[in-house]
Amino acid sequence: MKDDIHEKGEVVGKTTATERFPNTVEEFYFWVEPGKIINPFDFVSVEHVKETTTIGLVSSMKLITDAKSHLADFVSSEFGKVESKPQTPRLETIVAKAKVMSNISEKFPIEVLMPVSANKIVRFATKDEIIAGLGLLAVPEEKRVPMGVIEMSNGTQVSVFVDSEYLLGPQGAHLNISGITGLATKTSYLMFLIQTIYQRKKDQVAIIIFNVKQDDLLHLDEEPTDITPDDEEMYEIVGVSKETFPLSDPQKGIRGVKYFLPRGFRGQPNSAYIPQEHYVYAYALSDVHNRLDLLFHGVPDPYLTMRGIIDYIMERYGQLRFRRDVTDPNTGRVIRRAGSSVVTWEDLRLFEDYPREVVRYERTAWRFRGLLRQFTTSDLFVNQR
Repeated sequence: MKDDIHEKGEVVGKTTATERFPNTVEEFYFWVEPGKIINPFDFVSVEHVKETTTIGLVSSMKLITDAKSHLADFVSSEFGKVESKPQTPRLETIVAKAKVMSNISEKFPIEVLMPVSANKIVRFATKDEIIAGLGLLAVPEEKRVPMGVIEMSNGTQVSVFVDSEYLLGPQGAHLNISGITGLATKTSYLMFLIQTIYQRKKDQVAIIIFNVKQDDLLHLDEEPTDITPDDEEMYEIVGVSKETFPLSDPQKGIRGVKYFLPRGFRGQPNSAYIPQEHYVYAYALSDVHNRLDLLFHGVPDPYLTMRGIIDYIMERYGQLRFRRDVTDPNTGRVIRRAGSSVVTWEDLRLFEDYPREVVRYERTAWRFRGLLRQFTTSDLFVNQR
């Protein structure tokens, strides 16, 4: 790796600095050699003081000519004749601005943060300069999780990765993915990332996916039909197999996909697509009584009046009992006997025997029971399994 850093990329131009546009510790400018193709987000390198190299990321470009104004160009075309050719070609050059990413060196012990000088050769950064410039050399091999490929205008392709401790923990466990809504690009990228994590750390992680894409994420065990040669090349660069997620099979020791579908009408799965291997899930009060507050998350309760009822149920579940018989208002039949326990959702909907210190106003209990009935009418909430 150290010897590779000394390799030099293709020359693309030279640095420049003016009174109006000076180079700073955060950015530098360079003019682009005529005929060279370079784009925003390409990485470039510049030799700096003390045998160090500054790595920059092209952030913007502009074309500068010797015309004093747009009107001068208009006049030079015979006052607006599109087909005319100027007698004297304009002097012009493309000037690019690059954000300083890092300063690297094998000999100098500290990072040089001084501005880059003018008239220094600018080159396309090499693969190893990009890796070093991004600070990725500090990530141990066993902790590297591939995140994708950087592809530059000169054809250079570099696999980039992150430290798994900052992606999965314990140092951190977070990732933001932004993009245009509705194109499924964020979902596709996330599935690629999950596949890389699964292939490298499947014995150390458990992956839970909430499907909000109709049936898109219910085919994870099926072979893809749209893999292109370019996709295969990308998989090879990042060192990830294009295999699917296997179905979980504990008897064979396979830790793979399990599909959990919400319970629907008459216990059937409520799903746009039903995989051949699946489980149906539902919530009984006995399963979630200690998380009952999550059911009411987002309900306005500025004076915490309902919170008192919720906490009371969470703390006393298993001890709650009806103090008197509960009758059906339509038939008069007794549907809950005094002394019977509050165990199911229906029990909780009928329960009214809260102590005075918990329910000071009857309307609070009415509101709680109304919201409880509204939130638990789905077939997903069951009284018995």
